[in-house]
Amino acid sequence: MKYIYSMGMVLLLVFTANSGYCKYTERVTDWENWSPPAYFTHDTVNQNPVEEERQQHKGKTPPSPLNSGHRIWRSKASGLLNQGQFIHPAPDSKQQPQWTIDSAQNTIQSILSLQDLERISLGRNPKILAARAAFQAELEGFGQVADLNAVLSRYATFIRGIMTGVGPMNGKAGNSNPFPFPGQNSLKTRVIMENAAMAALDYQINAKETVTAVKKAYWDLALIHEKLNILGETLRLYQHLHHTASTMYETGKTSYQDVIQISIKTKILNNQIITLKQGKKAAQIKILALLDLPANAKVGRPAPGSPELSLPKAGRLIDLALAQRQEILKMEHAIKKMELMIEMSEEMVLPSRDMGLSNNAMDQINTTGTWAKKKAFADQGPSASMGAGKPKTPWFGTTASWLAQTRKKLAALRHQRRNLALETQSAVQSGWVRLDNAVRTFRLYADAVVDMSASALDVSTKEYESGRISFAETAAAYDNWLNARLSRANAAKDAGVFRSDLERIVGFTF
Repeated sequence: MKYIYSMGMVLLLVFTANSGYCKYTERVTDWENWSPPAYFTHDTVNQNPVEEERQQHKGKTPPSPLNSGHRIWRSKASGLLNQGQFIHPAPDSKQQPQWTIDSAQNTIQSILSLQDLERISLGRNPKILAARAAFQAELEGFGQVADLNAVLSRYATFIRGIMTGVGPMNGKAGNSNPFPFPGQNSLKTRVIMENAAMAALDYQINAKETVTAVKKAYWDLALIHEKLNILGETLRLYQHLHHTASTMYETGKTSYQDVIQISIKTKILNNQIITLKQGKKAAQIKILALLDLPANAKVGRPAPGSPELSLPKAGRLIDLALAQRQEILKMEHAIKKMELMIEMSEEMVLPSRDMGLSNNAMDQINTTGTWAKKKAFADQGPSASMGAGKPKTPWFGTTASWLAQTRKKLAALRHQRRNLALETQSAVQSGWVRLDNAVRTFRLYADAVVDMSASALDVSTKEYESGRISFAETAAAYDNWLNARLSRANAAKDAGVFRSDLERIVGFTF
């Protein structure tokens, strides 16, 4: 019985050991085949989670962290131009034609449209192109940080053997002591990102200012063309009235005074037409300058139609302006940049937030435990007596006052941001009132006043020809009709200009 029991225990131990050994070999194989997940692959931004997990299980070696991190940074930085967009929907740059001088001239020589003017200005205006180039220049700051780190690393290696103090620190640096510490690199990269974000917002601000100027010039030119049409039609009516007055004078139905008064008004209208033609040339040159086209290029007539009369609520526009206005967003990025710079300086002055365990070499870490022959970690940081040749916080005395000054500047910048938000609320409300007044005025003259003035003019002309009213009453009817049409044209221009101003204040088109 004891023999059977002993044989059973032996067999149990054999099978158990074999099973454990199999699991152990499987674990060893898994450990040997394991590789870190590819957090910094060049496809991380656009890769879906399923494909990312599949790549991780394949155990492929991830690319260089420097190159892949740089690519990820560039991909994120390239999307900075999408923040604070002024034109909604924003034109697709891939589908936009390359606006050469010939293509731009062919587009504007017949009929002008606001959409074409906006696109041409975004593609050709030197102010916008300069802001875009400045943004591209800010993107190169990441490479400058990497190059500076390489220079500092070489410099640290060079002076390691010539530092003053007891002598050079012996021993190799090891993989656990790379230069510089990654926390500083992260802060530098974030500062560069804030600079790039502010440069992108500068681009949007320049685009906003340029497009607004183009719209105002367009509405000025549209008003001049409309006034030329109105004065030309009025001049023809006065010429017909002059013929009627001359006939009535010859028949003795009126005095020669009526003929003289009509001649005076005709000459005044001709002078106004000449002034408007000169103003039209100035408005055309202004548009060509904004589009970076030759001054002798042909500019067509503005497209027929009324201005946009829809008007969002003022409260809604104020809320959107506080969240999307480019100037406010730029100031927020400036605040973040200053906070990061303060944090970088504090790391050079104040004690580190970590315990500094990663600053020790691997051979020191391996000495920890009961059988360690020396302390695992030094009680104090490197000093001149230990051969490091530099104090623990070298910039303490020189940057403490700078930190105090910068903190006060940060507080002032936050107050400026608050003041800008308050000014935005007031400006949006004032701009909304001006636009609302222009829209109501245009509707009033377009729907009622102009038609009523035209009816009164017809009645007055017939009554004057029949001799039932005087010339003064007839001239008043002509003046009322002319003023009504001019007022409608001015209201249309004001509606377009005030809308452009309001869009510039809120930071987007609507």
